[in-house]
Amino acid sequence: CVLGTGEIALLTASNSVWVLDGNNNLSALAGKPAGPARRVWGKSPTDLWVVGSSGAEHYDGNNWTIKLGKPATDLWVDGSNNLWVTLVTAGIYRTPLSQINFQPVANAPAGSYAAIGGRGSVVVAVMASGSVNRYQGGTWSNLLPISSGLIVQRVAVANASTVYAVVKDKTSSKRSLLRYASGWKAMTFQDVMDVWTNGPNDVWVATQTSGLWHHDGTQWVSAKPT
Repeated sequence: CVLGTGEIALLTASNSVWVLDGNNNLSALAGKPAGPARRVWGKSPTDLWVVGSSGAEHYDGNNWTIKLGKPATDLWVDGSNNLWVTLVTAGIYRTPLSQINFQPVANAPAGSYAAIGGRGSVVVAVMASGSVNRYQGGTWSNLLPISSGLIVQRVAVANASTVYAVVKDKTSSKRSLLRYASGWKAMTFQDVMDVWTNGPNDVWVATQTSGLWHHDGTQWVSAKPT
């Protein structure tokens, strides 16, 4: 996660959060989240959020505090600085970052969620079943579902009609990338670790075997460090 300060927050397998500063100095934050965490997001090393088995936890520079005590799978912050959190069994919750007060998102389809992402005021949330729900203008609608044989690990939204998803095959455990336009289409990348987008003309994909790739709206180009 790239912080607002330009630093990078890293969530490790040991459930520690480390911060890499502009001078490439890596340091661990004091303490650890209460439970195994799945995702980290923040504005600075003194304003961080993680979600995981203990729910949504906030770090203020000294301590981790559980703010939503429900097992969670993913988080996303919209253009109005609202924090969205998808839950294992209880749907989707949301709170303004300016005054933490988590509340269920009205009319969100009930059930277990795997991932969430968005762009501006558009939100896309994927359920564990593969159902894909889009929130726009205060209304929920359904996109075509993702195969139930795939586990959705990450969602990135380029715009209201273009969505990327990192998925893991339940049988082979292979990770790949899907793109949604009028339907879901498998991309050629293999061993995909993550995807990020700032719009249709700025998409980044990280893979384990072939490195980093960038799409400028026309073509994919390898962006391996030199």
